[in-house]
Amino acid sequence: MPLSVAILKRWEYLAFTECGLEASAKKRGVVSLQSPLQDHTNYNINVKEGLKVAGIPIGSDPFILKELKDLVHENVGNAYDAVHNLPDLQYQHLLNVNCGGNARTQHIWQTVRPDLAIQAAKEVDELTKEAIGQMLPKNALATDQVEQQCFRPLRHGGLGYRKSMNTTAAAYVGGFALAAHGPFGIGKIDPELMESINNPTNYETSILQFPSIFALHQAWLQLLNNERAMTLCKAAVADCLGPQRDIDENDDDYSRRCYKVRKQDNITFETAWKRKYILGINSASTTTPESLTQTLREITETQWQNMLQDNPSTIEIDRYDNPGMHPSIIGDLWDCGERKLQRLFSRLNEMEETELHLKSERTAQLQARLRGKLNQMANIPLQATPSRPQTRFSNEEWKTMLNDRLQIPMVMGLNIQHQLCQCKAQIGDGRHFRRCRISNGMMKIHDDIRDITLQMVRNAGLTATAEPRGLLPDNTTERPADIFIINWEIKTGSAKQKDLKIFSKHAIDLSFPLVDSDKHDAIQDIGNTVGVVANRKTLSKLNKVGTQAERTRRGNSLTMKQRCADQDINYWPIPVEGDGQTSTSFEAFINKVSDSASNVGHNPRCFKKRWTTTIACALAKKGAQMVNRRTSAEYKRLAGIPHSNLEIMSHPASLIPDLLGLDRNNYYHRFSNAYKTGKGNNTRRAFRNT
Repeated sequence: MPLSVAILKRWEYLAFTECGLEASAKKRGVVSLQSPLQDHTNYNINVKEGLKVAGIPIGSDPFILKELKDLVHENVGNAYDAVHNLPDLQYQHLLNVNCGGNARTQHIWQTVRPDLAIQAAKEVDELTKEAIGQMLPKNALATDQVEQQCFRPLRHGGLGYRKSMNTTAAAYVGGFALAAHGPFGIGKIDPELMESINNPTNYETSILQFPSIFALHQAWLQLLNNERAMTLCKAAVADCLGPQRDIDENDDDYSRRCYKVRKQDNITFETAWKRKYILGINSASTTTPESLTQTLREITETQWQNMLQDNPSTIEIDRYDNPGMHPSIIGDLWDCGERKLQRLFSRLNEMEETELHLKSERTAQLQARLRGKLNQMANIPLQATPSRPQTRFSNEEWKTMLNDRLQIPMVMGLNIQHQLCQCKAQIGDGRHFRRCRISNGMMKIHDDIRDITLQMVRNAGLTATAEPRGLLPDNTTERPADIFIINWEIKTGSAKQKDLKIFSKHAIDLSFPLVDSDKHDAIQDIGNTVGVVANRKTLSKLNKVGTQAERTRRGNSLTMKQRCADQDINYWPIPVEGDGQTSTSFEAFINKVSDSASNVGHNPRCFKKRWTTTIACALAKKGAQMVNRRTSAEYKRLAGIPHSNLEIMSHPASLIPDLLGLDRNNYYHRFSNAYKTGKGNNTRRAFRNT
């Protein structure tokens, strides 16, 4: 009896005797690409072209291709269709990012050869692109820049979707590393197979015998087109990635220590890369990713020269000189502590693509807007769980927020981008409405965030009031504090600067400048460095002395900081850019408040996360509401609707035909004619009749 038949019969017996289950003949089968299996039919065992094991197709190439096509349709297509039926776009986005597309096929890319999975990966990306397009205006993904930004991580200014085409090679190498070198790896079970992978004596014969070896070589070559990746591989061959091993250290302890060292080194590299390319900090004293790679390269070359004195084998020399031809280096990386190879290579690829995206051609204002989104506060609304009203967005708010993030015209399809706003400014792509002074929208955002911040301060157990008068005796009507906190002892300054002082009263001043405001003169600097506007706003508020008339009226030329300090008040401006980037003073403020919250039983870390999420979502939501309200008002004004009915607060976007899927021209004429014939006295009634 063949061994495979014996195994199946044994499982059939155990299933019946232990569980009372009868094994169905339809679900039993054997497959082999090398051995004949005709004798299995004598035992009522089906001989198949392939099998699905743990959801992974194994068998002939035609069988795998057919099963992958079905898997993409069942796992990805059906999932996107089900999610699309949800009424809320916010829920759709969260489910699509975390449970759809590449997230549902990750296990396939880790096990199926990339040359067989490439067509399935393309289909997954097309389905994902279609799902994204359903949340955006028509033809929004027609430009490469918008499509590329959708498929970038949140931390790089994208929407958090992942392209399967960019994942297959790294996933296959990562899956192989785990299968070959991980716990109970095949390398320990079958040393002969591991030898064929590490040192194939006849490369062409090995490829014919093991097609997966050829696929591994191709994936490995594809990943080593990065200078950092190449340097890491050479360092692994030279054995200078991991720490020095202690004499009495056992294998498990050393392995864990190697993992921690490699993890910390990768974090250091990513932090240096973020400072240079995301934050735009390029000071001479700052460590750059290039300098870290150069340092590792010098250490590697020194170590390799020492190893050459021991006359290494020809293969070992070739592994160092041509790492791309030797996937066996995967084992060296694993031994040095690199356990998550898919993450390592995927992130290196993402960094390289983001560098190109940031350097792509765009105007200075658009570059500043892109930089304005490269921060945690701008990312929070896209990943916050809508479990409470503060973090829940309406569909109109969600669309506007996505359009602004991707720099898609927010008035797309309305044909008003070439018109002038009521304030005589060009409407353009709709971004103007974020800073338009009509209807006092910026003040509404300020007041809403002030109220939330006041609630946070009081929740931390501090005594605070909103915008009190009479704090400054030289001008009792002036209100320097949006939030005034008392009985809260905070040290300011430093002993080194000899300005150390303890304040118990604090005037917190909020402001929300925009990176693309017309007031900025150095727009190029703003487009190159994150947080410039917020930090400049802090300095301008601290050093504000007022106009000549104001100085004459109060009888001094002191700055606001000095005037408050004379009254034993710490003047504390905490600007936050309108797109979410915080100033250093805001970070210091929320950290101090979170620490104080521990005195009334709060966990400082959880307290900060909760209120940071609340403020970030409120800022994004109020900004979107302002744009929708002004867009609706300007559309109606240009359509000739009476001035008295410009604002519809409850459904600001309901009169925009694009969002309703109506014919714009037909809708426009019907809506305008309702007023021309005297039937449009009530805006809501005219809309409903339409």
